[in-house]
Amino acid sequence: MVSSSMGDISKAILAAAQAGKVGEVVRLGRRARGLTQQDLGERCRVTQSTISRIERSHDLRDVKTLRVIVRELQLPASLVGLAVGLANPPTSGPSLSEPPVNRREFLGAAATIVSSAAIPGESDHPFGAIHAITAAQRLLDGDTPSRDLSDAVTAHLRMANLKHAAAWDPIAQQIIAAGVSEIAGFAGWLHWDMRDLGSARAFYSTAVKAATSTGNSTLTAYMLGSLATLSVYEGSPAEGIAILRRAATQLGPGCPAIAVAWLSSLEAVAQAGAQKEHATWEALERADQAVQSIAADGPVPWPWVFQFDHEKVARHRLTCAVRLHRPEIAISAADDAVGFLRAGHAKQRGLLQLDLAEAHLQGSEIEEAFRVAIEAIELGRRVHSGRVLARARKFRQHFNGSHTAPIVREFDDHIRAAQF
Repeated sequence: MVSSSMGDISKAILAAAQAGKVGEVVRLGRRARGLTQQDLGERCRVTQSTISRIERSHDLRDVKTLRVIVRELQLPASLVGLAVGLANPPTSGPSLSEPPVNRREFLGAAATIVSSAAIPGESDHPFGAIHAITAAQRLLDGDTPSRDLSDAVTAHLRMANLKHAAAWDPIAQQIIAAGVSEIAGFAGWLHWDMRDLGSARAFYSTAVKAATSTGNSTLTAYMLGSLATLSVYEGSPAEGIAILRRAATQLGPGCPAIAVAWLSSLEAVAQAGAQKEHATWEALERADQAVQSIAADGPVPWPWVFQFDHEKVARHRLTCAVRLHRPEIAISAADDAVGFLRAGHAKQRGLLQLDLAEAHLQGSEIEEAFRVAIEAIELGRRVHSGRVLARARKFRQHFNGSHTAPIVREFDDHIRAAQF
């Protein structure tokens, strides 16, 4: 069991991180290790005065030194607003241009997810392992059939729920509940890809409930947005818009720009599904404007595990244009999203390629439409994506031309071979 003094230190570090007090996190972490400023400076090969300036939050633009310090103190980089996964950054290249810590916009969500996983004296806390497993499973998702992952993810969710029930400390319960929410949301995505929509909706609802119990409004907004995505893409735009509005109410005026960009892009797809063209372009414009502010926010805040840029807005614009039967806009958006269409996440890329195929079909470019659709089917077949296969069937239903054309027969052969 953790001593009360160490527990107090852990709570203080968590509170400082949630408040964006980077210098205070460093100071408390140093004291927890029993180090003086001089000791820490020697270990990090900087002066005592440098440590002092950072602890007083007067020298936070020195990202390189800040990384060295948190590594020496064995603190997660996210606690001080730095990107995760660069424990040993290169001495040249992109990492040197990483934006400085933005204390004003620092989110408590990032602190909540990682704090007790590596705070001194709390290595026995289960959240570190829970989150690490979830992160590893997410990495496998890009090129692994959802059915091959789903059993492991649902078993992981059961274990996280058991750990949550056994947690005796309220803070630990909140932290583990955040992990439960993340796992349940991922399980929802996998079951959606398997076309088990009932289970997908149930998992997303579990994710929302767990997020709400943490009191983390950013996490709750993210999970509501995930649930809304299911409604939006499965033909219930009105329901999706209602859920997205609930998500927006969770975010205050200081919410991260990535949240605005993502939720606005989803709203645009919903509005397009409802054939509200003006509202669609307005939502996409908000998304584009929000993207311009994302870099100023610093590292992507958890629970987002992806960057959001103008290319992602272009992907949503393509989908919106197809729903509005504006093929010329869709084709133009595809040019802006060409990088993803060539080498993106296999399941999502297959779906976007089928939207592009639909745009070509709407523009009477039959050969190109079926060529792109065949590529999408092969992507879906490789990862056994039920969503891609279902979308391909829908594309086929929209074609009213000759069913004997060679390219059409080839498509039909591919879709029959993709049955799983």
